[in-house]
Amino acid sequence: MDFLMTEPVYKLLIFLCMIQGMNGGLIHYKISATAVEGQNISLQCIVTDEHDITIIQLEWIKQQKDKEMTDQKIVVFHPGFPIHYFQSGFLLETVTSSKTRKLQGSILTLREVRVNDTGNYICEITSYPTGSIKRITKLQFTEPPASVKMSYPYGFIKEGDDMKITCSAIPPPIHYKLKRSKNKIFWLESSNGEFTLPHVTRNDSDVYICLPEWDSLVPNLQGLNATVEVTVNFLDGIECNTSSSLNVSAGEDVVISCIAKASQYLQYKWMRGDTTLSLSDTLSLTSMTSEQSGTYKLTAVFLDNQLQTDIEISIQVLPKQNEGMNGGLIHYKISATAVEGQNISLQCIVTDEHDITIIQLEWIKQRKDKKMTDQKIVVFHPGFPIHYFQSGFLLETVTSSKTRKLQGSILTLREVRVNDTGNYICEITSYPTGSIKRITKLQVTEPPASVKMSYPYGFIKEGDDMKITCSAIPPPIHYKLKRSKNKIFWLESSNGEFTLPHVTRNDSDVYICLPEWDSLVPNLQGLNATVEVTVN
Repeated sequence: MDFLMTEPVYKLLIFLCMIQGMNGGLIHYKISATAVEGQNISLQCIVTDEHDITIIQLEWIKQQKDKEMTDQKIVVFHPGFPIHYFQSGFLLETVTSSKTRKLQGSILTLREVRVNDTGNYICEITSYPTGSIKRITKLQFTEPPASVKMSYPYGFIKEGDDMKITCSAIPPPIHYKLKRSKNKIFWLESSNGEFTLPHVTRNDSDVYICLPEWDSLVPNLQGLNATVEVTVNFLDGIECNTSSSLNVSAGEDVVISCIAKASQYLQYKWMRGDTTLSLSDTLSLTSMTSEQSGTYKLTAVFLDNQLQTDIEISIQVLPKQNEGMNGGLIHYKISATAVEGQNISLQCIVTDEHDITIIQLEWIKQRKDKKMTDQKIVVFHPGFPIHYFQSGFLLETVTSSKTRKLQGSILTLREVRVNDTGNYICEITSYPTGSIKRITKLQVTEPPASVKMSYPYGFIKEGDDMKITCSAIPPPIHYKLKRSKNKIFWLESSNGEFTLPHVTRNDSDVYICLPEWDSLVPNLQGLNATVEVTVN
């Protein structure tokens, strides 16, 4: 009967090579096998289950190329004795039938083969009643593809550590060179691909490039390289918008904002004793009482607890000042602090239990120069609209929930600046007390310099328009966007917004935001932020 054998089936039959033995039994083995240097390779020689022969002994031999030389014995196995090896670097596994429990054959594994392991391997089975059966497998080698690999420095790298970078290449080069993406003058050389950078700092964070150099006899490999991006972690001390010792009046609200510069996202925790008060960088305490006097501790820690720092702030709550012609108590802040750009509210409120009638409210900013007239901010009389002398302020009047009488006011300064620092006078004209004045000293500090980048919103795939946003404090003149791998790429923006149209997989990279400040702003040039973007 005619039939068609397809090429894949033909090749499969050749590969399995189920060749008939002396007694008609079939032997599973490979006519030929290929391996890459350094691999493990297994050669099998197994009698099929359906043939009733008894294996007396198994033997593997390597055939010598020179016919005049004796073949090299590798291993012999007899069921009554231990496996006997003539050479190292081999492993023999015997195969037993799951049906008959009889010995069927063996698998010889060559470990970490080398080119000189090329040759013919003879499997010899001594059996009854068949006698001796031999099969030969030809083992060949192929050259491994040229490649360069770099291993990321082991463990968590922080400032002060010695950082080890390892590079390997196939085929082995004459030597290795290590370069950096940002630092063009940096380079090291090694014969074995191991590089150690002692006492690294945050400035050593970079994309490192391994450049093996081969002999000129090895063609088409020069320029082959590998890269690894390394981050040297750091955590600076905590800076807050207040001093380490703070005095407040009873009834005041306290808001303390802090920040620590770090190489990665931080977890913050405010505690007083064993009690956790806040899990953010800001501590807000309302209507302070004397029982809240004490030491407050802020801890900033990496998510994996590898680095942490802390700061302690002592708060002393002072009794309310008892002033005024009638002994009435005024709720107000002796001092207040704010970070530039925040809103800050100053209160000036007569307590409920004192029977006075407020005729008029007024807020004034005291001049530093005593010779100059103080700056009026706002005046309020119940019979007229609120009258502002300056913009940027908001006055809210406070009315008693019990008597429905006017009690005082809250003055809010919007988006304060450093030059808003000074003394703010609350003046209450009342009957029968007359004029009551209270002064709040406001201290506005500059926020710590920082640069932030937001990851492009949503899932980014090829063909999308990708938007990257960058922000900085203090505001720069403009922003530049660069890439880590693509050195010729850069964009400029006045507002920190960048749009990359129709991105492709080649746009996957570490993007670097570099704000540029006026030369009058010291110590900020070079401050940057990065975000790694993957285009799917």
